[in-house]
Amino acid sequence: MRGSSRKIFIALILLTGFFAQVALAAHVRFEGVTKADRIFLEQKIPALATPHPTVSALDEAIRDLMETNQYQTVSVFKSDSGAYTLVGLILRRIGAIEVGGNRAISKTDILHALGLKIGMRLDTVRLENAIEKVKELYGKRGYFNAIVGFSFAYINPTEVKLLVSVRERPPCIITDVHFLSSNSHLNKKLRHIIRDDINRPFAENTVLNIENDVNDYLRGHRFINAVLSEKNVNYNAGHTTAVLNYEISDPYSYQLFIYGTKYYTDRDVIRDLHLGSFTRGSHDPALDITNEIRANYVRTGFPNVKIRTRQRVFKHPMIKRLIIHIKEGSRVAIDKIEILGRISRPAQYYASFIESHSSSIVSRGYYVKVDLDNGFKNLITELNNQGYLRAKIVSDRVAFNKKGTEVRVIVTLDEGPLTELTHIQFSGVHAYTPQKLLKQISLQPNTPLHLNHLEDSIHKLISFYENHGYLEMRLLNENQNLVTYSPDGLAATVHFDIYEGPQIYVKSIDIEGNTITKDFVIRRYLTVKPGDLLTPALLEENRRLLEETNLFSSVDIHTLYAGTKISHRPLAVVVTDRNPGLFKVGVGVTNKNGITARGRGGISYNNIAGTGRAVSLYGVIESSLIHPNWLEYEVDAGYKEPFLFDTRWMGRINVGHSEYLLNIANNQLLATDLMTLSAERDINSHTKLTWVAWGLNGESEYTIPSFGSRIMDYSVRIAYIGPILDINYTDNRFLPSEGSSGRWDAIYAAPAFGSSNQVDFYRTEATVAHYTRLFGSKNWVWSNEVRGGYEKNISKIPGSGVPLSYAFFLGGYDTLEGYSGYGNDRDPNGVEFPINPSTDLYVIPRSSDYYLLRSEIRYPIYGSFGGVVFYDAGEVDIAGQVFHDPLRQSAGIGFRINTPVGPLSLDYGQKLNRQPGESPGAIQLYIGTF
Repeated sequence: MRGSSRKIFIALILLTGFFAQVALAAHVRFEGVTKADRIFLEQKIPALATPHPTVSALDEAIRDLMETNQYQTVSVFKSDSGAYTLVGLILRRIGAIEVGGNRAISKTDILHALGLKIGMRLDTVRLENAIEKVKELYGKRGYFNAIVGFSFAYINPTEVKLLVSVRERPPCIITDVHFLSSNSHLNKKLRHIIRDDINRPFAENTVLNIENDVNDYLRGHRFINAVLSEKNVNYNAGHTTAVLNYEISDPYSYQLFIYGTKYYTDRDVIRDLHLGSFTRGSHDPALDITNEIRANYVRTGFPNVKIRTRQRVFKHPMIKRLIIHIKEGSRVAIDKIEILGRISRPAQYYASFIESHSSSIVSRGYYVKVDLDNGFKNLITELNNQGYLRAKIVSDRVAFNKKGTEVRVIVTLDEGPLTELTHIQFSGVHAYTPQKLLKQISLQPNTPLHLNHLEDSIHKLISFYENHGYLEMRLLNENQNLVTYSPDGLAATVHFDIYEGPQIYVKSIDIEGNTITKDFVIRRYLTVKPGDLLTPALLEENRRLLEETNLFSSVDIHTLYAGTKISHRPLAVVVTDRNPGLFKVGVGVTNKNGITARGRGGISYNNIAGTGRAVSLYGVIESSLIHPNWLEYEVDAGYKEPFLFDTRWMGRINVGHSEYLLNIANNQLLATDLMTLSAERDINSHTKLTWVAWGLNGESEYTIPSFGSRIMDYSVRIAYIGPILDINYTDNRFLPSEGSSGRWDAIYAAPAFGSSNQVDFYRTEATVAHYTRLFGSKNWVWSNEVRGGYEKNISKIPGSGVPLSYAFFLGGYDTLEGYSGYGNDRDPNGVEFPINPSTDLYVIPRSSDYYLLRSEIRYPIYGSFGGVVFYDAGEVDIAGQVFHDPLRQSAGIGFRINTPVGPLSLDYGQKLNRQPGESPGAIQLYIGTF
């Protein structure tokens, strides 16, 4: 009995073990996998609960877990008993970044160098590379011995805090700079120039300052062939001090003496050489200068110029003197361009084309062979574009008159036959029919083959595909076999071999590179969304939107999986954060009130906590140097809310206070308090709408006695609302050279908004400007502007009207330049329309309007010097007032110069129809703006 019981007990144990083993092998075990993910897998993949799950089921489970982007690795292990275990290693992300130990370099700069951001997956290799970038940053600042390390602190199971520790150690200091050349005087001079950089850290920007200062001196003092090169750097044992050694080759200053010039002066010849940009290190600078002078003469129509150069070398001081004798010869004019050969139009057609498409010198009637050759090439290109594909210049020659002052240019031209386009073929197309594509291009069968139409058709074809999402469309035979001709050249076939590529849609949007700006800020600015068809216009619009935030120094938007057949692709938005803090100061001078000195300063922070919010503070201080008295100033503060009420409208709040003198006697002061609440939005890339939800302009005028406190004469409040519409189609918003722009604004001021009882009016203004390049140059610009406005008092209260500060007056730098705009020197002037602000506060009791026409031509003079000629005309009308000769006109000239303290503008406008009591004209002077 005992023996049988023991056997039964052993059998039960074995049976239990067997069933336990079967149960163990009946399903996959999970380790390191979240409960939610485990339940999801068991429901999606029933095979995981079977005794023998397939390899494909296990692979699917691994793939599903990795696609959650929550696991660093997922693995499957099989035990000796046959059971499977699915092991997941949770992916940890960076939840916070903390920088410690830094003093010489800000946390913001270190974060920029790291290139890491919150939410990024923890990757050891990436972290090590990021730390190396911080070390490089310290090295560029002269901290060669800095130690940078990192560690982690766990925030939760999926996030860690990255701790970046810095031990800066003393920087390497530049203790001396040696210049090694045979010119001892130059060596001493250069060391004196860079003395401020000695005892500074051996940083990249310090070295650049040294080299830039030295090269500037060499250029400015005509060491035109001297080359500065770093020989070596001597460090101490600890790399905490450094001595920089530079070598200078050919340390001679060049002197040029020009003789024999008649048409040009010696200063003209030297100016046109542009010695400051001369190539250094030449084997024979004298020969280079001679050749450049000869080329300059030939380019202006002196083909027979002869130049003889002699060089004298003076060891003490080290000077190379070039004595240049010039025999200019005659400036050769073109008497006539004769066209011979097989041509289909009058010869004068071809001659006129050559004259106008060679150069400005040739168009003025002077002979320059190189320019004429260019005109011949342009003629052949034009004939090719017209379908004369075999057109060629058979020969060209010139015949001088006896004096050598005139030349006849004789050109033999073979225009050739007109080639007809007989067939247009498309291959490789699937998305569109050939008939559809034929409608998109400029070419049509059975018409002359114009090559410019062919180029235009290629552009239109590519644009058509790209605008429909085929961003990788290519013309496979663009550079070969695009056009085939019949043996006689009279017929042609155009064959477009097209690779369409996939039609690309946005699958997802990945934000990269931002270390300060939050991801949600970038996503709110973007108009592209997952599921959108991707086009060049959409890419450009979103790049522009991000750039115009001024939050980023660079923006790049591109798709992943480029070159594949994948249609739905992730879109990568890669940005680099700009330093959000900005501080600016400036000084300037104007001719206001005799002459007035002004100082400006501003500070702003444009990305508070990475949210895109911004605050700013700006101030101006002015004081007349001729009539000093009360200090004039202006202070403005602003706040920007980028996403007002979670919309794409941007909100702004601006407050300010200013105090300015009203007259040259300096005894009337206008104090102004401002506040505006506005919202603005870009309608498209060229148009912005602003709505002033509420604006308040509080004005108070004071009399300033010789002694004692100021006395208030009056006070008025103007509270208003209104829209502003800005449209800009120019090539540059700040200094346009072509295109058009416009602005329209309107306000309505009323007591209901907080205005004084007698303030109830509306006012509107509009401006349209157009810019045209002259002679194809960005430096020659013709700008024309038309401006106009209307305002009306709608209050019924006796004595009410539009306040003085909102009345229309013309005069000043940006309106009617013949009038200074100060005091009574404006339109209407103080004789025809006298105003006493103390008694005539509301100067427009009924209505007023004005118009203004401005036209100016900007042109280059030399280097940073430019000039302008202008004409202004305008008229202000006031209901109930009669003005003698109300149209006021002025014309004048001006200069633009870039100076170390900012741009200088000096204009003089002459009144063309001066009225009694008015000055002849006005000077407008501005120095230093930002």
